[in-house]
Amino acid sequence: MATAIATKRCTVCGVTRPLTDFSNHRGRRDGLTSRCRACNAAHCRAWYHRKQQETAGLYSTYVAMKGRCHVPSHEHFALYGGRGITVCAEWRDSFDSFREWANRSGYVPGLQIDRIDNSKGYCPENCRFVTAAQNCQNKRARTRTIRTYTKLETAQVREVRSLLAGGLSQRVIAQRMKVSPSAIGSIKTRRTWRDVA
Repeated sequence: MATAIATKRCTVCGVTRPLTDFSNHRGRRDGLTSRCRACNAAHCRAWYHRKQQETAGLYSTYVAMKGRCHVPSHEHFALYGGRGITVCAEWRDSFDSFREWANRSGYVPGLQIDRIDNSKGYCPENCRFVTAAQNCQNKRARTRTIRTYTKLETAQVREVRSLLAGGLSQRVIAQRMKVSPSAIGSIKTRRTWRDVA
C-alpha cells in the first residue's frame, strides 16, 4: 500500500505541494515557510529589483562588496577576503550608512567603487567612486611573474624535436622540460626556434 506524501498549501500561488517544496523556517509552528520555493524566489527577485530601483543600482554594489570580502563561497573571495580585505563594521552592519557616504561622495549610476590603497579594506577613508576605465588603472602590483617556466637552451630544443619525432606527446615533453605544452607546440610548428634543427 502506497504511503501518502505529506503536503502543504502555498499561501501565494495556492497550489498544494510536497513539504520538500518549502524551505525551513524556525519561527513557524510547522518549521516551514508559508510560500513555496518558487513563489519565495519570485518574491526575492521582485524585492531585489525594487531595491535596485530605489537606490539607483547602489544596492548591488553593496552586496557584491560584502560578498567578495566576507563570503568564502564568492567567486572572487580569494582576491579580497582571502587576502585580508574586509568591509569596515560601519558599512558591513548598515546599508543606510554606506548609502549616506555614497551620496556625499558623488555616486551616480554607472560609477564603480574603488579602493584608493589596494592593500587596505573598504572604508570611507579608503574608497571613492570612479569610472570603469579609472578602476582598471588602479590595480595592485603583480606579485609574481606571469610565466613560471624556465627558458630552454638550444640543446634542450634539439631534445624536444627528437622526442616529438619519437612520438612522445607534447604534454609529457612539457612536464619533462618544465615548460608549458604551448611552448612545445610552438617548437613543433616552428613558430619559435626555427633555426634549430
